[in-house]
Amino acid sequence: MRPRFDELARLRTVVAIAIALSLGACATPRTGTEGNVSTPVPGSVLRASTLTRALEDDILAIDPEHVSDTNVRQTLALGPAPRIMSIHGGIYPVHLVMESFAEFLVRMGYPERAVRDPGTHDLTHSPYEEARVLAGEVAWYYEQEGVRPMLVGHSQGGMQAVKILYELSGTFDDRIVMINPLTHHEEDRTTFLDPLSGAVRPITSLRIPYASSVGAGGLTNLLPNQ
Repeated sequence: MRPRFDELARLRTVVAIAIALSLGACATPRTGTEGNVSTPVPGSVLRASTLTRALEDDILAIDPEHVSDTNVRQTLALGPAPRIMSIHGGIYPVHLVMESFAEFLVRMGYPERAVRDPGTHDLTHSPYEEARVLAGEVAWYYEQEGVRPMLVGHSQGGMQAVKILYELSGTFDDRIVMINPLTHHEEDRTTFLDPLSGAVRPITSLRIPYASSVGAGGLTNLLPNQ
């Protein structure tokens, strides 16, 4: 079950959306978290940025309505990109839809490091993972990378994406524990260091720039995990 996009115009539209979301959510983050497991100190994320002034100028010079394959693969892929946390459906073979979507993003030029889970190396998350755990990982990514993640969920995964938003707003609990996605272990804190302001903030104060829920709801509301 792989999406087919036969028109070049549609492909460019998808990439243009990704560019707009990237620029709207980005500061000057590092390119990945695989080699960094320490708690940042004020200013450390920005100082560790690999984004050069020349690359920043090249990215800002791109016209989002006229994006070429060269723009994507030689410019955008080298710069900052919000981590996309894809959450697949819960019944086989529904999960293949989101896996195919994640592969599509990578093949279109979206940095694979910003799509794949750094701990499990999976392209998508299971809808059976606890929403509070994924919310804790969202805060960890922002603290470590300087870019707020985006959520995309399908079917039960779409419902889980909405639950993560509720968790981050403090609806279910006003204390969300930080989760390290490299180890999937809890850290003994419910706050994060804002990499842009240097302020220590509660995880429930974090807002993400984009979330999408597709094909969710209906009879799946009756399932025990929902």
